[in-house]
Amino acid sequence: MLHAGIQDFQATCELVRAEYKEMPGLCLTRPQLQRLCGLDSTTCKEVLGRLLTEGFLKQIRRDRYRRTV
Repeated sequence: MLHAGIQDFQATCELVRAEYKEMPGLCLTRPQLQRLCGLDSTTCKEVLGRLLTEGFLKQIRRDRYRRTV
């Protein structure tokens, strides 16, 4: 069961990456990303944490997230 949870989390990270790759210049707040990807608050926070740690996203003013170049 834990393995399935990890796969789901990785798939969710890939979904968010795909949205940012598809729309260059995309800059969203956490609530906006939650709505766009249909995520709950906890999952969104965890995905953002992972993508920030990986360096895929960066946090800019007013808690907005954008893809690093």
